[in-house]
Amino acid sequence: MPRTLKQKGAHYGAGVQTAREELHAFVRQKLADITEEDEVKMRWTPSSFLRFVSVPYHVILVAPTNVDALVNPSQLSSVPKLQDCLDRWRSGEIHFQKLSDADFVLYTASLPEPEEKKVRVDKGRRRPRRPVETRSKKRTRFKQDLTPEFVDEQQYNL
Repeated sequence: MPRTLKQKGAHYGAGVQTAREELHAFVRQKLADITEEDEVKMRWTPSSFLRFVSVPYHVILVAPTNVDALVNPSQLSSVPKLQDCLDRWRSGEIHFQKLSDADFVLYTASLPEPEEKKVRVDKGRRRPRRPVETRSKKRTRFKQDLTPEFVDEQQYNL
């Protein structure tokens, strides 16, 4: 019996999900090993990695310059890309490195200053409400006014 297109897609999706889970587990284990913490969570954006992993544990991620090591496996949608990333982790091409306190101070000094958040032009002012005509109907769909007229109509409709 030939497989349908839907079955092929489900099988491929299951393979992608398995590869993602394997990569997540491997990176989480490597991070737990180097930080010596049982419950440590990997953060995949550079700012979050710096804030929640690098600063508290003095751990950096070492990878070749042509490889984006902090790409979240959830954003990779093919088994070959996930497998390539996992192979790089297993070979040690991408790895975590623990820094001493002095080296970490030098590392953080070499980082660029974070950009300041832009201040809203209307800071400190009340934001205008949209006119009733342009508001979404979904908001009021379940909130029915129980005015006396509405209650009287309900009584008559019963």
